[in-house]
Amino acid sequence: MKVDFYRHALSEADASAVAAVLATPFLTTGKVCSSVERQLESYFAVPHALLVNSWTNGALAVLLAMDLQPGDEVIVPAMTFIASANVVHLAGGTPVFVDVDPRTLLMTPEHVEKAVTPRTRAVMPVHIYGQMCDMKGIRAALRRARPAGGEPVLIEDCAHCFEGTRDAIGRDAIRMWRSFLSTPRRT
Repeated sequence: MKVDFYRHALSEADASAVAAVLATPFLTTGKVCSSVERQLESYFAVPHALLVNSWTNGALAVLLAMDLQPGDEVIVPAMTFIASANVVHLAGGTPVFVDVDPRTLLMTPEHVEKAVTPRTRAVMPVHIYGQMCDMKGIRAALRRARPAGGEPVLIEDCAHCFEGTRDAIGRDAIRMWRSFLSTPRRT
């Protein structure tokens, strides 16, 4: 049996809509961009949505907004594309790799809890292959690791799990970025 990896369903109307955007002077701003941002705000029930040109620049913008300092740590899973760690380094932080569950290939609360240090500023769970990490478990692990408060910020990479939910969690992260590609290329 042959199973197609991905077969799009783009119509003539879709192609015409893309052609209309390509005919404008700006590909990354304008009415269509603003309309998509408003639709994303509504869909995810968030106050702000920003479209950027790539996963990498979206992730970098989130990390730069945190004003990472040399020595600040961001926990990332060992099973992810290299850009997850590269953006931490580009933003001035230090990536700290944690192992993943061998069955799901997702970051686990247990590994996160062991990796938290006083220098940990953020944790970057990567939801992969349409599966979400155990966000409730990771949040609980961060509370245990820092019982006095000052929990690291959770920054979710939802590129492989655009509409994902798990344990009634899915649209409530403070900082997250998503990709419209089924297999996002991090540039």
